[in-house]
Amino acid sequence: MKYVLTLLLALGVTASLPPALKAQQPLSRILAQSGLSPQDFDLMAAAETALLGQNGPGKGQETSWSNPENGSRGTIQAVAVQGNCAELLHLIHPKGQAKAVELRKKLCKSSDGRWLLTL
Repeated sequence: MKYVLTLLLALGVTASLPPALKAQQPLSRILAQSGLSPQDFDLMAAAETALLGQNGPGKGQETSWSNPENGSRGTIQAVAVQGNCAELLHLIHPKGQAKAVELRKKLCKSSDGRWLLTL
């Protein structure tokens, strides 16, 4: 899940770039320019796991995370829940920036209890 979150965040961070520029940027550069540290990604993943919990979140349920070492912070909210699926909205402030980066993702709980990214 950590890799998927990293990849999605990288795509979300570059959503406003022209397509030609996106294609020219390696993932490592996109992540470096995101302003987020590996510890930030770990904190986001832990907060998301806590929000999903054993039975999944309720609609509107929210959690937050912060990294006191660099000022990065964010919130994760379950904006929609249907059956065993939840749509999550991440609002991320890299290094304490005022403008948030928005990331939406949909996860569904599989029969073995794992939350999987879906389209």
